[in-house]
Amino acid sequence: MEKKCIAGIIVVLVVVIAAFGAYLLLTDDSKAKDESYYFYIQMEEGYDNEGLPHESSVMQEGFWVKANGDNALDALQNICEKNDWKISISGMGGESTGLYMSSLFGVEGTSIEGVYLYWASYVWDDDMKSFTYSNLTLDQIVSSGHPEYVSLVYKSYIAGTDKPPVATPDDIPKDVL
Repeated sequence: MEKKCIAGIIVVLVVVIAAFGAYLLLTDDSKAKDESYYFYIQMEEGYDNEGLPHESSVMQEGFWVKANGDNALDALQNICEKNDWKISISGMGGESTGLYMSSLFGVEGTSIEGVYLYWASYVWDDDMKSFTYSNLTLDQIVSSGHPEYVSLVYKSYIAGTDKPPVATPDDIPKDVL
């Protein structure tokens, strides 16, 4: 009788431990969270073709890439490393925190004849169904359990004329998804 009781206790313990392990496995937030980032990269003006991943017409039209990471900057660095693309990261400095991309493909912000050329970042706004200018640095853009869509556009800064990219997540080619 005593052996049956001990065997019963062992069976119950095994079942409880297995159930607890299954619970932990199924409720692990990191497994359910999609940390995918889709980047729409476009260069409107002010560059030469050296070091770019595509010919100028594709760069002007823009292209999509997918990457994974803890935040948009981490994902961008991962895709750059995978494709051997040049990227430079800088800190905001001063009282500002965060890291931003200061150069992509060797193309960095510059001023030509009083016009400032720079990399602008946009995030997808589901409510507006369009990209909106991002006031966050790339390391502050994090996935909230679904893919994040980020656009990086090399463009000139002219006050009051900023237009977000017209691309949408529906434009992502099947081979990128």
